[in-house]
Formats: sequence, C-alpha cells, structure tokens
Amino acid sequence: MPKRLKLRRNLKYLLQFPFLTTLFVRNLVQSILTIRKHFQVLTVGILTNHLNAKIMKTRILLPAVLCCLLSLNACRNTENSTSSTLADSSLEQTMTDTTAVNRGEGMQFFLEKAANAGNMEVELGKMATSKASNVRVKKFAEKMVKDHTKTNDNLKKLADKKKLTIPTSIPEADQNHINEMAKLSGAQFDKHYMDMMVKDHIKTLDLFKSATTSGDIDVRRFAAKTLRMIEGHYKLATDLSFDLK
Repeated sequence: MPKRLKLRRNLKYLLQFPFLTTLFVRNLVQSILTIRKHFQVLTVGILTNHLNAKIMKTRILLPAVLCCLLSLNACRNTENSTSSTLADSSLEQTMTDTTAVNRGEGMQFFLEKAANAGNMEVELGKMATSKASNVRVKKFAEKMVKDHTKTNDNLKKLADKKKLTIPTSIPEADQNHINEMAKLSGAQFDKHYMDMMVKDHIKTLDLFKSATTSGDIDVRRFAAKTLRMIEGHYKLATDLSFDLK
C-alpha cells in the first residue's frame, strides 16, 4: 500500500477517536521537548569542553609568556647596566675632578669654578692663536678668546650684583700646566690643546648644567644662556680634535 494512502488512513482513524489523537499529539510534543532538551545539554557540553580546553591552554601558555617577559626585562636591565658602567668609566678618564662639581653646592662655589674655567680658556686661547700651526685651531682659539672674554665680563657683573668676589687670576696648578704647554710647538701643540679643550668643556658643561637648577633665578638664567655657547664649543672641539688624529 502506498505510504501516502497509509498515512491518510491512519489520520482518519485518529480523527475518529479524539482520545487517541490527543494522546498522539501529547506524546509527539513530549518527544520533541525531550529531543530539544538533549540537544541543549549536548550543545552546552560541547561549548563547556571547548572553553575548558581554551582555559587549560591559557594556563599553560601564561607562565611561559611571563617567563619570557621576565627574561627579556632582565636582559634589558643587564644591557643598560653595562652601558651605564662603560659610560661612567669613559667619563672618569676625562673628568678626574668632577666629584667637585656638586649640584648641592652654593652660589659662591659655582661663580668661582666658572671664573677659573673662563680665565683658563682665555689664556689658553691667546697662547694658541700664536703657537698653533693649524689654521682651524687658530680660528677656534680666537673664538675661545672672544666668547669667554664676554662671558667672563657677564660673570663679573653677576658676582657684583650678588656682592660676591670671584678670582681674576689663574690657580697655580693651572698656570704650571700653561707653562708646560708653552714648550710644545707645531702639530704636537695643536693636538694637546684640542684634546685639553674637549676635556675642559666636558667639565664646564657639567658645572653649568648643575647651575641651571640653582635656587637663584639670576644664576639659573646666566647658566642656561651660557650653556648653549659651551655646547657649541664642545662640538667644535670634538670635531676638530678628531680630525687632528
């Protein structure tokens, strides 16, 4: 018998007995609800297992990632520490007396140190203008005399305003060094003079940088303005000293 005729007969049979129809529909609905419930449980189970797997992977990977980050940070700190040590070592070779440049020192300390440095630059510059054999060294020396003479005058005005006395002569140790340099000549003098200019300007830069944080506004302004000039001198001295080697 064809399935369509069989289904039609069964439906006709059910319609003749309403009780059976109600029972059939109820069982059909319960079956559908049961299937739906099982499907939901199965879906939740699959999602839960998938989520647990993701969590487990995260728990496994997270410590590894943290270890890598800590290792990289340790390597970076080691590299920075090494670079800092090398930089400090290099500065010690060219700044043997920088411990005297204490940022906590007073105004008098700065004015005296600045005056001694300025007076030294002028005297050395005057000597170099006459003894240097290199034209570029002579021009550099002339610039030192001109710029530092003007700076010394401004420093004297600042000291007078603050009612402080600053040195006008060169300390004995520095004068002895100048006397020894006077015995040099030619390329030997040029190289010694330019090497000395590099080292002296490193110390002077540190001195004036410390003064830019002074509690006195006039000292801060003078230091900041002069610092730009000293930075220019240091660059010129470094380039010229390198070319003479």
